[in-house]
Amino acid sequence: AGNPNLRPELATGIDLAAEHYLPENGLLSANLFQRWIRGYMRSEVAPEFPSWGNGTQRFVARQQNVGTAVTRGLELEAKFRLSTLVANAPQVDLRANASLFRSHVQGVPGPDSRIDQQPDWTANLGADHRLPGTPVTLGGRVNLTPGYTTRVSAEQTSSVNGKVVGDAFAVWTVNPSLQVRLTASNLDARRYTTGNGFDDALADTRESSRTVAPTYRNLQLRLEFKL
Repeated sequence: AGNPNLRPELATGIDLAAEHYLPENGLLSANLFQRWIRGYMRSEVAPEFPSWGNGTQRFVARQQNVGTAVTRGLELEAKFRLSTLVANAPQVDLRANASLFRSHVQGVPGPDSRIDQQPDWTANLGADHRLPGTPVTLGGRVNLTPGYTTRVSAEQTSSVNGKVVGDAFAVWTVNPSLQVRLTASNLDARRYTTGNGFDDALADTRESSRTVAPTYRNLQLRLEFKL
């Protein structure tokens, strides 16, 4: 159901960043941030006697302002050519980033009283390399996200399992305005699980759900050209 009294979220934040530039467009950076959120919004389920319930108690999900929240984190990024660090190494361009997150929603008992859809960390690693003497570039990336549980309220929880996503590509540059790209996405296709729980001892109600969704590899061949 809707909530006509819902107020917008307001956030105040601070960021501190440091960057160091390397040869051949390389970069090392670190960023610290913190956000103070007022009027934090999320969907909560609670027993009500709604006007449309014919006098029967119903469990109703409504978007609510649940109070204040704090989120903070550290973001690290690096991109460089391997040959700038290792003499006579192949001309491989490397990219990596990692983020650490922590958050707390005031008024929601712990543990796991984090803001929605925020894991404890994420990481990405990617590389690409142009084969010497050819117009072909090969590359790929891996993304890692751990599983986590979010306590939505004193009675509600939601959970997701970890994710590993790997992609690879090959690009043949025919000329400066024309290239052929072959991409393989989600190489390690997995089944991912999400779950929700509701446990209200006062209402003598306990409910849980679990959803398992398959994922699939994706192959794509594209002809790209500039007008």
